[in-house]
Amino acid sequence: VLRAKVEAAPEASTRGLVSDVQRLGTLAEQLLDLQRLDTDRTDQDLDLPALVRRVVGDLAPLLIASDRTIEVQLDDRQPCRGDGPALERVVTNLIQNAIEHGGRHVTVRVIGAGFEVEDDGPGIPTEERERVFEPFHRLRPHSTGSGLGLNLVQQVVERHGGRVSIHGATGGGTIVRVELTRG
Repeated sequence: VLRAKVEAAPEASTRGLVSDVQRLGTLAEQLLDLQRLDTDRTDQDLDLPALVRRVVGDLAPLLIASDRTIEVQLDDRQPCRGDGPALERVVTNLIQNAIEHGGRHVTVRVIGAGFEVEDDGPGIPTEERERVFEPFHRLRPHSTGSGLGLNLVQQVVERHGGRVSIHGATGGGTIVRVELTRG
């Protein structure tokens, strides 16, 4: 409701608050996602390649609008179990981070019972790779994110018995690897 009112406001200065309202909405959704992890989880056998393709398809317009490209690679996939909607949120958050903070190209690879998201951006300094999972931590203090996205990713993955790690990509950029338990 607030977003609709801000977008329809006659004053340009009020309409300029749309991105701030969107950030608040994202923050509220992420906090709700953290709360739902323990109450609404339903594990099932997952088709991880289909889940990744669905998320990439949903985000394609955002990528096209920001003049970026995305590629999906399927390697040695193995069955896994988990909560589909929660893992979709993980893939979404990682791709959105790659778009916002990475370079021009994003690659999502399904490998075994997990996946990784790689970008060709500036990368995450080695000394920051663990800290970015802390709630509200941001590499750039004045960036637009809430600092909860990677914390949410870590919480979801750990509740699935998996682990998430950050690595440097060959030639620069970042690889965020998610390893899930096999189904």
